[in-house]
Amino acid sequence: MGGLLILITLTVATLLWADLTNRYVWIVLGVTLTFGAVGFWDDFLKVTKRNPKGVPGKLKLALSVVVAARRRLAASRRSRPRRCATCWRCRSSRTCCCRWASSASCSSPSW
Repeated sequence: MGGLLILITLTVATLLWADLTNRYVWIVLGVTLTFGAVGFWDDFLKVTKRNPKGVPGKLKLALSVVVAARRRLAASRRSRPRRCATCWRCRSSRTCCCRWASSASCSSPSW
């Protein structure tokens, strides 16, 4: 029960005060909640089945490795920088300047 309370407060605090446009926030929150779900499943089996073993250790380890590997792949994916087709400055730089600067030549970005 203590773990569930910690996960709820962590999730609420993250959703209230974190930068939700940052994908790494979502990745860390997803990993944390998934590991919490595995722990909850283990505790649930221990209580309902009255079995002190719960989920086998090898299965918990395998689930942890799969979750970590999937999230690692999600974190390593890079999105290509968007460029503005109408702006001459954006064609020479790596990212579009239209997102940060509003000038007359950059008024209509086409993504």
